[in-house]
Amino acid sequence: MLTYRAAGSETRLPGSALSYGTLLLVEDGAELFVAADVVAGVEAGPGAAWVGVSFAEAMWT
Repeated sequence: MLTYRAAGSETRLPGSALSYGTLLLVEDGAELFVAADVVAGVEAGPGAAWVGVSFAEAMWT
């Protein structure tokens, strides 16, 4: 469990919810990079699945 503390508050996040690097970007106020990091993280899963399925289909046909 990741605990993030800022401005007197404490938020507990599951380890896979946000990366530590994303939290650091939030602290720095880099909203564009935070958005890009979140989008890349969300797209990485389906993208990896697509590559795996494509590779498997190519190997088995």
